[in-house]
Amino acid sequence: DGFNVKGIYIVNVDMNIYNRWGDLIYHSAGRENADWDGSVQGHCNGPASEGVYVYDISVKDVWGKTHQQYGHVNLIR
Repeated sequence: DGFNVKGIYIVNVDMNIYNRWGDLIYHSAGRENADWDGSVQGHCNGPASEGVYVYDISVKDVWGKTHQQYGHVNLIR
């Protein structure tokens, strides 16, 4: 299971996940790596706790247009 971006005509995906305090806990760049499995990257490695997380996703399509999406995701274990 994971939180990811799917679609056709996608060239690049840049995804950031933040905790409730605004700390960046996950970052991926590139189409192949954009899949958050609920873990924390960085010095706190391990699973993130249940709760609401904010995402910031930027997708570039084959025509060079960038699409930005913000929202929240609920992590349930």
